Amino acid sequence: MQVRCWLALIVTLAWVVPAQAGSPLDCPKPTEDRDGDRAKAKGLFERALMTEPSAPAEALEMLRCAEQLAPRAAIALRIGTIEERLGRFAEAADAFERYLELAGGHAPDVEPMGERIGKLRARVKAQEAQERPPEQDESSPSGTQSVVGWVTSGTGLAFAIVGVALLGAAKAHSDSVHDIAPGTTAWSSDEASGTIEQAELEQSVGIVGLAVGGSLLALGAVLIATDGSGDSSTEVALVLGADGRGARGVFRVRF
Repeated sequence: MQVRCWLALIVTLAWVVPAQAGSPLDCPKPTEDRDGDRAKAKGLFERALMTEPSAPAEALEMLRCAEQLAPRAAIALRIGTIEERLGRFAEAADAFERYLELAGGHAPDVEPMGERIGKLRARVKAQEAQERPPEQDESSPSGTQSVVGWVTSGTGLAFAIVGVALLGAAKAHSDSVHDIAPGTTAWSSDEASGTIEQAELEQSVGIVGLAVGGSLLALGAVLIATDGSGDSSTEVALVLGADGRGARGVFRVRF
């Protein structure tokens, strides 16, 4: 019979104690009865001291309720101590500042507590600096756009040189045929006709090379000039063709 009583008591405690621990705290609201509020705050404070070693979060909830009922320096000091223990440095510093304000000139640790608050604020700033993503300095040019600009300009210069060379070769071939007297066998020969066709081809390709080279040179100059200025896109129109025939294209570069 005695064993059954003990088992019943154990089962009852097993249900009641976890339910009380996990149930939310019914925080009483302040009333006009100051003495009654102070008595409730004292009871909550004492319960918090007993609960703190095993459940600091629940102890904090009790202390906050007690502070609402009757703000006291001892309550604010205890809140700051637990908050600091839980790693909530900003909340701990706020609580310690309330402690000094409530204690006034009666606080025996004004100077040490001030240093403690300063260290907590410093730790908060250090945490915020670690969590904050690194800021990109948009004012300083990255250099990538300049590199692309120089490469583009170099390519354009190469195209322009090839175009000039082809135009020179076309003129030389054309002059060699025009120097032949009209009506002669050499003037009407297949070799002369082939030279003329080659000169026309070189002239067309040379004009295209000059057009491409000039456009690339312009684009490269724009990229170099606007590097770091915040201009995110550049367009350069390109007209290709010879003797009125050609195509139009637009280069768009975005960074």
